[in-house]
Amino acid sequence: HYQMSTEELERFRNLEWEMQKYPQIQSLKEANLLLGTRRTFGIYQIRDGLPGENYAFMNMSFIESHGMQIKKEDYELVYVGELFGNMSLDDIFERFNIDRPEDFRGHSLSVSDIVVLNEGGKVTAHFVDSISFEQLDSFLNLEEQVLSELAYEVGERYFAIQRTEGGCKKNGLSPKTVADILSLVRNILQFAEKKGKSISCNGQMIQIKRQNKKMRVLSRSEQEKLCEYLYSDLNACNLGILVCLFTGLRVGEVCALRWEDISFSEKAIHVHHTLQRIQNRNGDGKKTKVIITTPKSACSIRTIPIPDELLELIALYRTDGKGYFLTNSEQKILEPRTMQNHFKRAIEKSSIAPANFHSLRHTFATRCVELGFDVKSLSEILGHASVNITMNRYVHPSMELKKKNMQLLSSLLTVKKDIH
Repeated sequence: HYQMSTEELERFRNLEWEMQKYPQIQSLKEANLLLGTRRTFGIYQIRDGLPGENYAFMNMSFIESHGMQIKKEDYELVYVGELFGNMSLDDIFERFNIDRPEDFRGHSLSVSDIVVLNEGGKVTAHFVDSISFEQLDSFLNLEEQVLSELAYEVGERYFAIQRTEGGCKKNGLSPKTVADILSLVRNILQFAEKKGKSISCNGQMIQIKRQNKKMRVLSRSEQEKLCEYLYSDLNACNLGILVCLFTGLRVGEVCALRWEDISFSEKAIHVHHTLQRIQNRNGDGKKTKVIITTPKSACSIRTIPIPDELLELIALYRTDGKGYFLTNSEQKILEPRTMQNHFKRAIEKSSIAPANFHSLRHTFATRCVELGFDVKSLSEILGHASVNITMNRYVHPSMELKKKNMQLLSSLLTVKKDIH
C-alpha cells in the first residue's frame, strides 16, 4: 500500500480544509489544481443544462456584446494534468485537438473553454478565444464568488421577509411594493458600480414572485343590472360610476375631475389630475392628508371622447360649470374611499356579485375589445404607455367572444360528417 509522507498528509488535510471555505470547489482534484503548489493544468468546459449553454462555443466579443457573464458555476473540470517544462497554452491547445490523451473525456479544446495553469502556486485562468487566449482573473476569484453568493442569499432572504413580515403592521407587503423596493435598491447599486465601488451582488438575480390575481370583469348582464340601478337614482356618485364605466377613468381621476375639464363642444374629458389620501409627515398631528397631483405617468394625461348618451346625462347634472364634478363645489371634494364605499352599496343593490371599483376600468376595456375597438386607441384612452400593457393587464375576452372567434374556423372544415 502507498503510504503518504507527513508533508503530503499535511498538504492533503490543508486542501480538505480549504475546500470547506470554497463550496464551488467540487473535488480534491480541483482543490489540488486551484489551491495546491504542484505544477498542473486543468481544462474546464461548459456544463449541459446550465445558463452557460447560452455562450457555449462563443467568443469573448459575442459574450460581452450580449451582456453575458462568464461564471465558474457554469463550468465543470474535465481534465487535470501535469504541467511539464515550458509547456505553453498553445501546446495544450494543440495536444487536446490533435493528440488527445486516452483518459480525456471532454470535447476537443474549443472557444469558450477555460484552461487553468498552476505554475507552482501561481494560478491563472485563460479563456479560449477565437484566435488567442484571454486571461480571466474573475474565474479564479473564489473569495469574491463566495461573497457574491452570500450577498445574493442575504438579499433574497430580506425581500422574502418583506413579503411576509414587512410593513407597519408586520403583516407583509404586496409583491408590487416589494418589487418597487428592489428596483430602488438595484438603481442604488448600479450607481455605486458606476462610481467604481465593488459590489458583490447588484440585485439583478433576485426576483420577486408575483401571483397574477384574476381581475373581476362585469358580465354584460351584470353591467345592464348595474346601469339600470344607476339610472333609477342618478345622483352625483352614481353618475361618477357611470362615467368610469364608460370612459375607463380611475377612481382618483374621477374624484379630481372638475367641470372645467369637461368640454361639451369637443365632447371630451381632459384628464390631468388625480386625488388621493396619503400619509402626513408634517408632524401637525394629522395622520393623513388629501393631495391632488398630476397622474402617475405622462401617458395618463390624456383626452377621452365622451359617448353622446353619457354626455347628455352629464349635461343634466351640470349647474354653473365650475368646481369639482362630483360635488359641484370649489371647496368640497369626494374622496376615493367614499366613492368605493358607494360603489360597494350600488353593487349590492344591483344584486350582482362583489366587485371593487377598479373592476369598472377592467370592464370598460373588455367591452371595448368585444365591440372591435382599435387597441392602440383604447391604450391611449386608458392612459397606458404601450399597447402590451392594455392587452396583458386589462383585456379579458369573454367566453362569448372566444366562442365567436372559434366559430370562424368552421369555414375551414372541408369534410363534414353526415348526421343520421
